[in-house]
Order: sequence, then C-alpha cells, then structure tokens
Amino acid sequence: AAFHHALKANQKNWNMATVIESHDENTPAHFVDVWPYWMDQSQAVANSFDLDGLFLLTAPNMSGKSTLMRSTAAAALLTACGLCAPLGAGSSIPRFDTLFLRGASADVPAENKSAFGAEMGDIAALMRCCGSDSLIFVDELGRGT
Repeated sequence: AAFHHALKANQKNWNMATVIESHDENTPAHFVDVWPYWMDQSQAVANSFDLDGLFLLTAPNMSGKSTLMRSTAAAALLTACGLCAPLGAGSSIPRFDTLFLRGASADVPAENKSAFGAEMGDIAALMRCCGSDSLIFVDELGRGT
C-alpha cells in the first residue's frame, strides 16, 4: 500500500511536509500550495497560509471554503501518517493529537432535534474531546437557524 501511495503521489506531484513534533506556540503550521486531493493540480487553485490560533473563514457561497478545509484536513492527516500530501514543498505541519472535521447538519426528527440542536450537540461533544494540540474544522455552523 505504501508503494502504491508513493507511486501515485509522485505522479500527482504530491510532497512530504516536514512534521513538527513539538507544539511550540511560536511555530505555526505552514501550508504551502495546498490543493484538493480529488483534483489535478493544474485544475485547482493552490492556497498557502499559516495556521496559528483560531480563524473564522468567511466568503460568498461556492467560493471554496469547504474545499479549503477538507484539503487542509487531508494534508494534515496524510502528513501525520508519514505520507505524501497534495501540497507544495516547504510545508511544515505539527503532529496534531486529534483532527476534527464537522460538516453541515440537518434536522433529526427521530431524536426530536432541530438542525441547530444537532449542531450544538456536535459542538459540545467536540469541545469535550479537543485539546490544545487538536486541529478542528467546523463547517456551516448556524446554517440551520
């Protein structure tokens, strides 16, 4: 499986990020040219950024917010596993102890929950489980209101 991953990653121009083993608060995660793993690099818009703290990502509908979050989560997970990821050379990513990606929710009539109630339950569970070394993405919070 590792050979197959390396072969495909080489064909797709994926790279290995440097793993930052200790969570020094002065060293942010540095993502260089992250692109969606399901797209060819030539067809995607690559994004470079540093993750250091809490970010609120806002933009118009269909502008790529969810795609950026999923791509970043995939790159962080692949890097933590010691695998190549769809990002540029020069990326450095801490080894996060947990990774959470929470998407949009809908009403759950069987549990007598509105979409907002389901969202708040998800966030409460997430807050109980995350720590200072967690990477957390919350997409579409409050959409059900």
